[in-house]
Amino acid sequence: MAIEDMKQLKTVNNQGPAQALIDQGWTLLAVCVKQDGSDQYAEYHLGKPAPVGLTGHGALLSGDGKV
Repeated sequence: MAIEDMKQLKTVNNQGPAQALIDQGWTLLAVCVKQDGSDQYAEYHLGKPAPVGLTGHGALLSGDGKV
């Protein structure tokens, strides 16, 4: 899936919320290690594509495939 297909983005700092979003259909895009002073933590970047039926231009497709 291309990054262009992602229409919603979220960032969370804990594995629990990241897993919950993945279970809801979000896609894990990246895990970054961040450092704040002597503290290190993971930052989870997730994306969710547009609902089925939307094209890249935001048009709804009818049942016969016509825009």
